[in-house]
Amino acid sequence: GNGCRVMLAVDTSLSSKLPTRAIPQPPAQPPVSTATSIRQAGQGKIRILLADDHTIMREGLVNLFKGKQAFEVVGQAANGQEAVRLAEEIRPDIILMDISMPVMGGIEATAKISNAHPTIQIIGLSMHDDEATKDKMLAAGAVGYIYKAAPAGELIEIIRQIHASGTLQPKKA
Repeated sequence: GNGCRVMLAVDTSLSSKLPTRAIPQPPAQPPVSTATSIRQAGQGKIRILLADDHTIMREGLVNLFKGKQAFEVVGQAANGQEAVRLAEEIRPDIILMDISMPVMGGIEATAKISNAHPTIQIIGLSMHDDEATKDKMLAAGAVGYIYKAAPAGELIEIIRQIHASGTLQPKKA
């Protein structure tokens, strides 16, 4: 009801490699049943669950991670309720969680997931670039927060840093 503004940054050096038509996605793999077999399935990759109500945003992130050997997108959720369910089923290492989603918002979903699965690291991802929203997300249990207009390289670096240390270290001046 309030409208939406989406900014998409594209690496033009890859434009000659991009398909000219949409390629259908293969059917989703069934979730793996145990935490041990889940870790083996990822083969040492950082396993990421994407939670965002905008399909174009999720698809853009999937494409961003597709070219990176250290990352694997293991699931996608269109709302917070789906994110909570998928977090339980697939136990990702990292969840990129949008703040504003239907059914259940990202802050509530973050609180539920972080209480039930404290080893899953959640990074808030939002178009809101304000301290109040960031503080709410961090209070709910997120270990990091990034503005959607940030460069893709910054997101990659934040994920690597959080996965390696468990927290986001402040940038050195």
